Amino acid sequence: MLVEKKIKLMDFNVELNVEPETSMDYALYDCLPPELVVKIDSYLSFEDSLQFQECSNYIKSVLCSNWCQYDKIQISDDPLDCYIINTKGRAPKRSFLENNLDTVFIICNKILEVMMIMKDIGSLQRCNPDVLPQSLKDTSLYQANGYLGYLFSKTPQQMITQLKTVSLHVDIMRESLRQLCFPCPTQDLFYSIHHLADSHFETFTQISFCSATIQPEDYHLRNMLLNGMEMTLKNIAKYCAKTDFTVDAAEGYADMTVEKGKMEYSFAFFYYNPHICGTESQSPGQKAKTS
Repeated sequence: MLVEKKIKLMDFNVELNVEPETSMDYALYDCLPPELVVKIDSYLSFEDSLQFQECSNYIKSVLCSNWCQYDKIQISDDPLDCYIINTKGRAPKRSFLENNLDTVFIICNKILEVMMIMKDIGSLQRCNPDVLPQSLKDTSLYQANGYLGYLFSKTPQQMITQLKTVSLHVDIMRESLRQLCFPCPTQDLFYSIHHLADSHFETFTQISFCSATIQPEDYHLRNMLLNGMEMTLKNIAKYCAKTDFTVDAAEGYADMTVEKGKMEYSFAFFYYNPHICGTESQSPGQKAKTS
């Protein structure tokens, strides 16, 4: 009855009871075995766990070491796919709300690895260069400094000094190339070149455009995209980066990669093909290397 009074088990999206506590409430909480406290807490999201710890000083003392165990965070435009974990499985996986990212970074101050996953970013054109994005949904590939710029604007300096790996994965699939024919995305690339190449941690960026169908008008659209990729690599050459450009005309596949210092960037375009989509292997193609 006590637990039911404060928490609706198995429905942790419901906010905890935040009514003023009485001395009796505190006494009842203090009677809970620490093992039960830990078990209850293991089912809670980041936000609910914080509120649970406010129930009493005893609860807080039992769970005081919670947040120092988390060393990896995943941030996504999918609200159900934002979470923190311990990579060795020593703490329960916890979801969190992306609008609480600042708080997560402050409290979970042992994060070593950051992963950003963008699955469905809606309109590729959405961005206002005059407005600082407040969430992932406010930014885009073409926003100034891209997703990586947004991430590091939220990351405390103390955390940056201890990072080991940062990765960004953007996978965009549309019905036709016409819905994808935008300039080659370069904001995250240039942000990495200017700000991350000489960092102590590694940065990996993978961006892919996938068209589900092949249309007669694709020839000119595809050439526009390929020209944009080629021009980007030419502009990058002055930064002494290692570059690679792969084109497979038969498959309609193109991939460009840039490596410099601790950063690696990849942008690919392809048509949906079960031999490409969902696998790690790349199509063989004609390679032209520059440096």
